[in-house]
Amino acid sequence: MTIRIIATAIGLLPVALFAQYHFTINGTLKSMAADNTKMYIRYNSGESSVSDSAMVKNGHYSFKGTIAEPVRAQMQLGPSRPMALAKDAAGRNVMRGNGNVVLVYLDKGAISIVSEGSLDHSTVTGSPAETEYNRLQKDLEPYDKGMSAFRKEFDDVRDTKDTAVKARSNHIIDSIWQLRRGIYKNYITRHPASPIAADMLYEYVGNPIRNLQEADELLSALSPAVQSYPTAQTLRRTIDADQKLDIGRPAIDFAQADTSGIEVKLSSFRGRYVLVDFWASWCGPCRRENPNVVSAFNKYHDKGFTILSVSLDNPGQKSKWMEAIHKDELTQWTHVSDLQGWNNAVARAYGINSVPQNFLLSPDGIIVGRNLRGKALNEKLATIFNK
Repeated sequence: MTIRIIATAIGLLPVALFAQYHFTINGTLKSMAADNTKMYIRYNSGESSVSDSAMVKNGHYSFKGTIAEPVRAQMQLGPSRPMALAKDAAGRNVMRGNGNVVLVYLDKGAISIVSEGSLDHSTVTGSPAETEYNRLQKDLEPYDKGMSAFRKEFDDVRDTKDTAVKARSNHIIDSIWQLRRGIYKNYITRHPASPIAADMLYEYVGNPIRNLQEADELLSALSPAVQSYPTAQTLRRTIDADQKLDIGRPAIDFAQADTSGIEVKLSSFRGRYVLVDFWASWCGPCRRENPNVVSAFNKYHDKGFTILSVSLDNPGQKSKWMEAIHKDELTQWTHVSDLQGWNNAVARAYGINSVPQNFLLSPDGIIVGRNLRGKALNEKLATIFNK
């Protein structure tokens, strides 16, 4: 059994500061030719993402480990490509892999997983968090039925050029997603001590957070034990940072080295509208958004607009950071980074736990816009400069 531990954005405090729960998994594969095949598992524990594997022998496999809170593990049998979480049409977490996967909530104690024919048909016992999640899934049946009914229509219009049809499709998706969010909120308020309450709250409030006051109230209503979980504490730090950085508030000043190693201060940009843009070379959505950022810069730079990009690239990855800057034609403005990945000091000060994100500042350093992407950035700048 080989374990890999990788730094992640979930939880920015050392694992040792959190309670540690020990778990074991005893798995049985029935009607599956899986002997001498590896089972893979991945889960978060505090500030780390843990990857592990175990050989299947005589239809059985086992894992043991520690977690800082009940967490959802991603398990896959003999992956043909790496496991990864993705989003479906309505923003729901789904698993992308070779199809033979199971998602299981880890909790303290002994967990049994019996799979019949494939991992898609697994029965899990011994995990209170998994039991709670299954209860929630029953409440989510109306959402799942709504998505199933709409799935074919969505697939048919996904690439349509008809803006009216696409708008109707997006409206339906949003309506169904709002149904799911309502179910999350109802569950959180009724079960504040549930081992999955912090996870569900994280799903409900969104990233970036949609409503800071509501998120604060819901988090404060969770039981003390759940509020001590890394996920809840990460959310608390994000809420606190977001409240300090809401529209109308002054931006937090910072200094970080540019690509030449020269320290650059945010306050040195006073007198111009500046977009503080958080991104990374490894971030697909960031790279896809970059043409919009370039377009906005070219259109409004001469009118008093500029950009200060903060990269969350990882240690030892300066060459990839520089390569992305040149490949995406971002050389016209200033770039800074401490190359500490998710532990970037500026990102932590600004409560950044996903990218891309951005803040638009007025010439006197006041936040006038947040997370302006695509057309939204150009529309906001148009209201400022085309008066």
